[in-house]
Amino acid sequence: MHAHGTHGLAHLDLGTTIELMRRAHEGQIDKSGRPYYLHPLRVAMRLAHCTAAERHAALLHDVVEDTLVTLQDLRETGYSDEVLELVDLLTRRKPEGESHNAYVERIVQSRNVKALRVKLADVYDNMSPARTRSLPAHERGMKHRFARDAERVQTALQELGDTLWPVIIKEDL
Repeated sequence: MHAHGTHGLAHLDLGTTIELMRRAHEGQIDKSGRPYYLHPLRVAMRLAHCTAAERHAALLHDVVEDTLVTLQDLRETGYSDEVLELVDLLTRRKPEGESHNAYVERIVQSRNVKALRVKLADVYDNMSPARTRSLPAHERGMKHRFARDAERVQTALQELGDTLWPVIIKEDL
């Protein structure tokens, strides 16, 4: 048995994370009626030019918020402190009544470029024509919120000198 925290992501490749995420979101569907786990997969695909930690965080970004999996479960699975910090930043504090805007603002204020990139990929996937076209009518107002979030996060990345954000928002997935 090795000391905790020294093994990093050695045994946790993206396939392991995809499987964990898919099982966690089992039975959940998105607003357009498709299996939910396809969303985190697409978000991770937008981060192809970013770090492995960002892709793991993208795959796990809704797991703590929307499933029974906890941050502690992820820690015990062997995720690095970096991935855990990203997932934690990207998790809206619903039990504490954190509003959507306060949540986005918390990510912006963190000045964590990696968390901001994952959030940008998340928002752009949510805004994609394929998703917004199939949204039920009462959800179509979400497009405005997504656009506002995208602008806020993109501006933060530009201010922090990030150069990868244009690649993340490309629509050729």
